[in-house]
Amino acid sequence: MSILKEFTARLNADQVLGTYDWLYTWDWRERNKLKIYLDKEFKKLTKTLARRQQTILFLVFDQLTSVMDIESVKLALVDLDEEEIQEVMAFYDLVHPKKRYKKIKSDINGPESFLTRIPYPVIYELYKRKKVPFDRQVFAGCLVRFNVWHGATYTKELPKEAEENLSTIFPTDDFTLDILMAVFEMELGANQAFYFQHDYNIGGLIISLINRTILDRNSIHNKLFEAFNNPSLKQTTHAWLKKIHSDLAFTTAELMPHQDKLINLLYNDRNLLAAYGLQVLKKISQEVAFNWELFSLNLEGIVYREKFNGGLKIALDLLKKQLKKAPHLGQEACLNLAPIFLQPDHKIQLKAKAIFELVKPTEALITALEPYIDTMQAEVKKDLSAFLLEAEPAVFTEVYQQEAYTPLPLLDSERLEYIGSEEDYIFLASKVLKSQEALDHELFLEGFLRFQHLSKTNLNALKPALKQAKRLLPNRYANISNKVGAHHLMLAKLICVWLDPDYTSLEEEAINWALELKNKKTNVYTATQWLIYFKMLSRIPYLSTQIGTETNILPLLSTPTHSNGQIHPALFLNRLAAYEAANVVVQEGDFNRALCCLHRSTSFENTLLKETKDSEHRAILQYLFNSKEAIDIQEIKNMENSWLVAYCLKNPNKAIDATLAYQQDEKWWQTAPSWDLEAGRRYGTDYSWATTTFNLELLEEGLKKECFFGFNLVYDYARIADIAHWFHRDLLQTETLYLNLCAKHFTYLNIEAENSKAVLASIFFAVEKLHPIGKAGHIFLVLSLFCQDRSVRASALEWLCQLIEHKMLNLALFIAPVKKLLVNEHHPIPMARVNEQVNALIALRGTYENVAFQMGTEIVAEIAVEHLPKGFAKLLSQYFEMLQSTKEAMPEKVYLKLEKMTTISAVKKVAKKILNNQDIQNEQKSSI
Repeated sequence: MSILKEFTARLNADQVLGTYDWLYTWDWRERNKLKIYLDKEFKKLTKTLARRQQTILFLVFDQLTSVMDIESVKLALVDLDEEEIQEVMAFYDLVHPKKRYKKIKSDINGPESFLTRIPYPVIYELYKRKKVPFDRQVFAGCLVRFNVWHGATYTKELPKEAEENLSTIFPTDDFTLDILMAVFEMELGANQAFYFQHDYNIGGLIISLINRTILDRNSIHNKLFEAFNNPSLKQTTHAWLKKIHSDLAFTTAELMPHQDKLINLLYNDRNLLAAYGLQVLKKISQEVAFNWELFSLNLEGIVYREKFNGGLKIALDLLKKQLKKAPHLGQEACLNLAPIFLQPDHKIQLKAKAIFELVKPTEALITALEPYIDTMQAEVKKDLSAFLLEAEPAVFTEVYQQEAYTPLPLLDSERLEYIGSEEDYIFLASKVLKSQEALDHELFLEGFLRFQHLSKTNLNALKPALKQAKRLLPNRYANISNKVGAHHLMLAKLICVWLDPDYTSLEEEAINWALELKNKKTNVYTATQWLIYFKMLSRIPYLSTQIGTETNILPLLSTPTHSNGQIHPALFLNRLAAYEAANVVVQEGDFNRALCCLHRSTSFENTLLKETKDSEHRAILQYLFNSKEAIDIQEIKNMENSWLVAYCLKNPNKAIDATLAYQQDEKWWQTAPSWDLEAGRRYGTDYSWATTTFNLELLEEGLKKECFFGFNLVYDYARIADIAHWFHRDLLQTETLYLNLCAKHFTYLNIEAENSKAVLASIFFAVEKLHPIGKAGHIFLVLSLFCQDRSVRASALEWLCQLIEHKMLNLALFIAPVKKLLVNEHHPIPMARVNEQVNALIALRGTYENVAFQMGTEIVAEIAVEHLPKGFAKLLSQYFEMLQSTKEAMPEKVYLKLEKMTTISAVKKVAKKILNNQDIQNEQKSSI
């Protein structure tokens, strides 16, 4: 019998009980047939069916209807008998109410789709019949009916038709109104549609009920303040509550009894609410009963705030106006106001200075200001000199100069101890695939051939490692993630080949991928990806071919000798000599990696370079350790890739161009640097976005020729889980790595959230393993320093400060990309981010401030007056501050540019102030 016939039979028999279970004995295709039938016949059936039959119809129709299309509850709830009520509970999953309530509360805490399908009238009727217990949070969830797919826009007034129909839609009994108040206490998606009606948003509903005097206006006022001070609510909910408070348009008479609560908002953690509190306080500040003493006492709540310039300006303007009327409040107010000089904004400090100038210096005020002298701007210090304990000593600002880099020596205490026991190696095998430590990876490879016999003698102990490996390789795709990188996947393959005799050998797998790529089958991308990994991590396929070798086992050349990932040259040469003595071919990838890890500044006996027979390997090493940068192409025979590695290590500024030239079969040893950062803007129909390009193409489709550093230029290789291995291996040559990060994560300048972790991880390792950086490294630093992600900016600032402190920053390479971004008619970087970082450097004084000054000098000198970015006046104010504090001379090119700026309204005031100050200084010097 078909579903339609059985449904008709149930209707005719008034068979209410068991309808839910019956409906779900049919699969979705059959249920869809019933839905199509009911869509056509629903209205007709409602007119001909008896009441119990209608209950069956309504329940089934509601269950088959998309939750987005439900408009109202059609059940005659009051008239339902016991059988019908039982079926209602089945359809709404309330047979076990405690379990259902737990699920609803879970959805309230983290709504992803629907809060609940249960209509409020249904759960209210079941409660009145004592079928379900009362739970205010759950009832509120059913009342609001949150649904992220069916939102309503907040409006303070409901549409006319919706307003007229409100009484028929929303019950206004005391019980329901009390439930409605829960929207002020918990996250319920209050901005969304009520009852799946587009016209009914919760905010508009509450305002309408207040206007109808159904809800008490003063009670809602108190509820709003309670919600403002609820720290568990999200900012979006607080913003919604602020809108309601604003749209209720409370009068001054209504607000004055709550002035203590408004002043208390100055301590609120949300800048949004603190600023709103100040706006309302400004409205009522003219009242005689306004409590100015309490207001000044609570200034402490805002003076330390970041990104609160608008609110601070309101507070300072209010205070200044009142102190002119009531000077007796000045001393106490200024004591509370003193920390405001921590604020870097020039205008804020000037407004605060104007307030202090209204009072007389006292011992208490002088003491209060003492901790903030260092952060006062020069102009403010000068005008408030009477309040300062003593004349501030001149700050000596050292001019920043980069120093030659001397690598840290290899210490005996950092010497690595390789795995010595079977138990330790089994333990390492069980954790290496989960580890993010590059050393674990290296130690596993170092001991692999020494402990390969464990697959025969202790296989059971290694089964957890095999299980982990197979879990990482569930299919033929390279499933890269933040915790699983190429290194993990290739190591998993090695473990599978080692411990599972039925697993395809890596040699055979590489041949299969190459055939797929050649035949251009569907998995071209996957084949390319795997072939890159096989070549990039070629030590692993090499080790897999050595499984079964029991005699003449030789160590990997590239295994670190010290915990910092580097190799002592003498130990490396001893390993190489062992290969030569055994007449074993050196694996090229292993040799190239070893070249990168060699600690070249460590002294050793030069005779080691020439021991045993001559070979191309030793010719490469002699070039690497001598002082010549140029390469003798006559010596290049069979190991061009390795010669390129050595050349890049000795000429890091040419590494990128040489690598790309090698890919194009050009004379890479003659290539001059040619690529550079370019910033611009792409324009759409009604919006635009900033872009960066590098005048080169990264290798998105794999490598044309196997090239050691070329792997770093493969577009898709910038992964978090591999970054530790990058810095472990390529510490002495990171240019290609940094370029990959720039091109992958900063194409549109603002990093996507998913990529910010990779950038943060890279900066973390760059700080931890601090080293000089080249052109690409400085570009990566600058892009990170000014990106939209605040945590990335903070980390990049720490990196910059470390480079300055250790004299590793190349000022020319640093300023060049800064100018590319700022001296740019497209304005790709908001000036607020630039001002933030400049403020941070100024606050640190010394060479940090000098770096900021030199950067500011270049920007001001070269920026086009007709293309000044919004907020450039702030940078000019900072530049003036640096001129004052560092006593540096203003270059003539800056003076000439400032003269042109005096005609631009946005910056002319600051430009004239700088020029006037410079003229005064010049006059003083000439008089001397």
